[in-house]
Order: sequence, then structure tokens, then C-alpha cells
Amino acid sequence: MVQKQLPTGFRDDIGAVAERKDDVSQYLLSLCRNRQYTKISTPLVEYKDVFNGYTLGRGQHMYEFFGSSDASVVIRPDLTMPIGRFLATTNIELPRKFYYLGDVLMKNKQHRGDINQVTQGGIEMVGYEGIDAELECFAIIKEVNESQLNNTLLLEIGDARFSRAITDALGLTDGERADLLDALFTKYLPRYNELISEFKKIMHSIHSLRFGLVYLAL
Repeated sequence: MVQKQLPTGFRDDIGAVAERKDDVSQYLLSLCRNRQYTKISTPLVEYKDVFNGYTLGRGQHMYEFFGSSDASVVIRPDLTMPIGRFLATTNIELPRKFYYLGDVLMKNKQHRGDINQVTQGGIEMVGYEGIDAELECFAIIKEVNESQLNNTLLLEIGDARFSRAITDALGLTDGERADLLDALFTKYLPRYNELISEFKKIMHSIHSLRFGLVYLAL
């Protein structure tokens, strides 16, 4: 008898895991609906050029094949850019707040333990000026953190310009800078920690030297 197994990177959810995922999904959908967001659902398949400029993680690739028109199509790896495609091809009135929930797929390298199919949810506020949209995001994050995460969420707010300024100050080559920023922005932490380990040693040596100089001065 042929043993039937799932392809690498996929899994079945059952019991408590499946129920918890369903509970969280329903909570998020209700939260957005009660805040007067508009639900949007996009197809699982899009033309590949919809994702031009989209950055996949290290070692990730899109599931790609040819459609009936011989144009390259992909299974969506993200839900944000299809919303941009929708807005670019319709005359929907703005400003508008959208919410979405659905599965996305991307091929990961084997033997890393990564999952190829995940559920992604989010909000998009389009056409709003000032900081109102940012404040709304923080309000939702706070509510989700308190209700679902027992106040354990750590929120990091950064600016890509800061990272580039640091790499410039370190005097890295173009290749070293590209490797470090790629690992940082794709959140590939093993590679990132490996790359910054030498700089940690340098900064520790500088700190020790400065402490010693201060001690001698006293």
C-alpha cells in the first residue's frame, strides 16, 4: 500500500490547535467589523507581477505556474499587495478601512522546519492623512494584546534609515551591508546574529577600553 503523506512544509490542524486558531480568527474578524472596517477577500491566485517589489524571506520562493493565457501566475505569498491591485483597478471611494484574513503560501528551504502555508490577517487604512491611522493601529494592537496575549506582546518600532546609517558608520563593504540588511529585514535571526557577532566583540572591546581610561583618570 502506498503511504500518503503531506508535502514538506505543510501540516494538518486538529483538536485544540484548530479550535484555538478558529477562536482567534473569529475574535479578530469581530473586532474589525465592530470598528466599522470593510471586509475584503481576494483570490488565492494572482498574476506574478502583482508582487513586483515584494520581498520574500531568505530561501523563500513563490509557488508559480502558467495560467490559461500563458502569463505567469502565483499562489499569493501575501495579502497586502492584492489589496493594492484591487484599489488600482476599481474606483472605490476613499478613505476606507479594510480588514482581511486568509491563507498565504510560500516555498521554504527544506530541513529548516518552516511552514509553507500560514494564515495572515491584517488591516489597511487607505486615504487617511496625519497620524490617525497610526493611532488606530496602536489602539487595535493594545486591545489584541490585552485580550489574546496576556500583555506579553513586545512591539518594536523602527526606521529603515536608522539601520542604513548604522551600517554606513561600521564601514561595511557593499556586500557585507547587503547581507546584514537582508538578514535584518527578512528577520532571519540565525544569520543576523552570526553577522553582528564580530561587531559585538568590537563594541565590547571599545566599551572596556573606555571604562579603563575613565578608571585611570579617576
